Amino acid sequence: MTIVQWALSTILALFGAYIWVLNFTIFIRAIRLPNERSPSIAPIVGGAALAFGFGICPLPGMLNKAWIPLVIDPVLLFVYYGLIHLTHARSRGE
Repeated sequence: MTIVQWALSTILALFGAYIWVLNFTIFIRAIRLPNERSPSIAPIVGGAALAFGFGICPLPGMLNKAWIPLVIDPVLLFVYYGLIHLTHARSRGE
């Protein structure tokens, strides 16, 4: 079972890291070119795959760190920005 856990954990972590890097480049591109639309191709998938990979990793203490990829996923910054912007616009009556 441990070999299966290591294999799945490694595959999910590599896939999640790859998607996370793609999301981060899209995030940087959106900051540099604000008028160009550049939606994420896989929102939250990278963070979720990394979190799941951390969660099933057989190393002790990794389960406690599974929340970190969900917090640092750059797509969430767009979600937070959108929620703040929407709340601000509604409070001004727009």
